[in-house]
Amino acid sequence: MTIAVLSRHVESLEVYFQCRVEQGTAYPRSPLYYELEGYIRENYTKICRHWQKGCFGMTGDLDTVVLAVGSLEASDKAQRNELMEEREARLKQLHARNEHEEEEKNIVSLARLEEVLEIARLHRLTDDLDVCSIYFMTTTSKLFGRIAARIVQDRLKETHLTLTPFIDGVTVSGYSTFAREESNRLVKCTEQGRAVEYQQLPGIDLFSSSSSGEFCVFGGRKETSSDAVSNGRFSWKCDEIAFENLHRWWGDIVVRDYVGQKLVLSWNLHPGTADALEYYRSNAPNNHRGMSTKGTVTLGTVRVESSPPTGRHQNWPLYPCCSSAFHGESLSQRRRATTSSVILDVERSKSIPIDDVTTSYSGTILVHKVRLDFVWLVRASAQFALQRIRSNYRHIEESRPLLPHEIEYLGHVEAIAAL
Repeated sequence: MTIAVLSRHVESLEVYFQCRVEQGTAYPRSPLYYELEGYIRENYTKICRHWQKGCFGMTGDLDTVVLAVGSLEASDKAQRNELMEEREARLKQLHARNEHEEEEKNIVSLARLEEVLEIARLHRLTDDLDVCSIYFMTTTSKLFGRIAARIVQDRLKETHLTLTPFIDGVTVSGYSTFAREESNRLVKCTEQGRAVEYQQLPGIDLFSSSSSGEFCVFGGRKETSSDAVSNGRFSWKCDEIAFENLHRWWGDIVVRDYVGQKLVLSWNLHPGTADALEYYRSNAPNNHRGMSTKGTVTLGTVRVESSPPTGRHQNWPLYPCCSSAFHGESLSQRRRATTSSVILDVERSKSIPIDDVTTSYSGTILVHKVRLDFVWLVRASAQFALQRIRSNYRHIEESRPLLPHEIEYLGHVEAIAAL
């Protein structure tokens, strides 16, 4: 029960409360005193919403609707306790059915449950679960963990990745002048506080070669003169004209305006899958037409230096785009820090000073495969699921406080998204 007290007669407010009285959800005790059904949070949300929309004949500041000190906290506590008691009662009813079963019957039931889950996995379960749910399934119990491990293998086999080369990255606001091939696919982004412009090449398709998380380059493309990327091979060439006295120096380190290349790994979500549905629910909840299209989620980035060392089957580490280690550690430190990586050949790499102010950069890289741990897909899935969960929780908090298990679930998803 919520008590609403008017400080003065306001016709529009009285009309609102009279409507509640006619609905049977409010009881007038005096012209300025009403008792409203429900807890404070829900009633406060309704009054504020009507007030903001001008349903009282005017729009006003929310400060006009004042809660008594400590009333919301006390109401939330009572409402939370009531909801928890209802939840515990439902759980007791569920457990009461199996209360008197013998241990042998339980063992048989578990065996049958595993058989049922295995049948479901072979038919629909793999497609009906998003990656985040599969991860939670692995942590539930040994039985569910065994089934989830098989689903993980199935999901990795079906996963389609794209590795997109971004070449000849240059600082937009730097002092240098660059000579490079003209392109209509220039992409700007911010790195370490600097605006950087890259030339984006066509993506390299990667498909799973096994259930162990290895993705190989799709070799069905034919090499033509117009292809910037052919069968995983791409090249770059750029000349930087920089006056040495215009560069900024810190000790013996000079900051060049040519930043080199990077490879961006993306996860392609196929239409109709649980992951694609979750993605569009989070990013375009009202765009039902978009659910039939293909979604792309960025997983991580590989930084290639302006003149990397040549060599075959080099193991270049993959890092999340938001990782501080992406820029702050040396190459040897980065290679020790992650097991997910891109395997490539640096076939040619040159950094040649042409004269006192000009440096020429060129090279060719052949991508072989990507090694990707399932946790990368889990983290990406949790990150876009968080948007939907937080939005849903905001709506829930308009009528009641969050329950402990809801807060715990949010904490688990946030922890996964930060892996």
